Amino acid sequence: MSVGQVREIFERFGKYNLVQTEYRRFKADKTENRNHKANSIFEFLHILEKTFYSGLTKTSTALPRLSSKRTIL
Repeated sequence: MSVGQVREIFERFGKYNLVQTEYRRFKADKTENRNHKANSIFEFLHILEKTFYSGLTKTSTALPRLSSKRTIL
């Protein structure tokens, strides 16, 4: 699934945030034998603050606290 598809689905159920973290790629082989040339990979954390409707009152859950090395998109 693409990031856009995940966003579209999650936004149906509440507030959506995306956190992206970059990591250096682990190299266990020789550079000339490697099929991929990227030096880093990205981790995507999809966060949904789900919204509940109880009667006429709207309530929601709290977002977790994120570390400073992550980028909220």
